[in-house]
Amino acid sequence: MSEARTWFKAVRPDLSSFHDETFVYRVGGIHRPRTPANGGYETCTDLVLHASPTPPQATRFNAQWPWRILEVTGKPVVDDGPKVGFRQLKVIQEVDVARSFGPNGSAVLKIVERCERLTINETLELADAWDAAGGAAWAAAGGAARTDAWDAAWDAAWDAARTARAAAGAAAWDAAWDAARTDAWDAAWDAAKTAATMSVADLVGQHGLGQHHIDTLTAPWRQVIGDT
Repeated sequence: MSEARTWFKAVRPDLSSFHDETFVYRVGGIHRPRTPANGGYETCTDLVLHASPTPPQATRFNAQWPWRILEVTGKPVVDDGPKVGFRQLKVIQEVDVARSFGPNGSAVLKIVERCERLTINETLELADAWDAAGGAAWAAAGGAARTDAWDAAWDAAWDAARTARAAAGAAAWDAAWDAARTDAWDAAWDAAKTAATMSVADLVGQHGLGQHHIDTLTAPWRQVIGDT
C-alpha cells in the first residue's frame, strides 16, 4: 500500500464534502470517517475518506462546480488509482483551484468564470459561431487530446464550464432566457468545448494535436467573447 504523502480533495465552497455536506474540512484539521473501522476497506464506502493523486483527478468523483481544492496528507488503506481511501486525513492547505484544470489551468479558469457572466446575446452568438465552425475539427482535436494522462484535466474543465454556464442561465431564467432555452444549452456545451480545449493546449505537438486544432476550436469563443 502507498506510504503517507500529499494528495488532493475537491470540496464544496464552504469546505464541506460533496458526499456529505454535514462533514466539513478545515485547514490544519485531522479528519476521520464517522463509521467505525472494521477492516476490509473499499473506496466508495463510508468506511474511508477519499482523496486523489492530482487536483484534476480529485474533481472526478461527485464534485460539481464551483469547488475548492485541498492538499491533504495521509496513509491509504485502499488505493484504486485516481480514488484513494483513508482512515485519516490531515488538511495541509488549500491550493489554487486552477490546478484542477491541469498545467494550463489559469486560462481554463478564466473561461469558466466568464461562462457565469454570459449574456443572452453572447449565448446566441456563441451558438451560431460554433455552428459555423462545424464539428470536424472538434472531433479531430478531441480524439488527439484524449490521452490517459490528460483525461482528468479535460473532464474537469468540461464539467466546470458546462455547470457554470447552466448556473448562469438558471440564475437569470426569465422569459427571454426561456425563449432561448435550446441555444442556451447549446452554448453551455460550446463553452465547455473551449475550456476542455484549453486544458490540453500544452499538448500541442504531441498525440497528433496541432496548433491549428486549438486555433479552430477556440475561434468561436474569441470571435464572440475575446481572447482566451
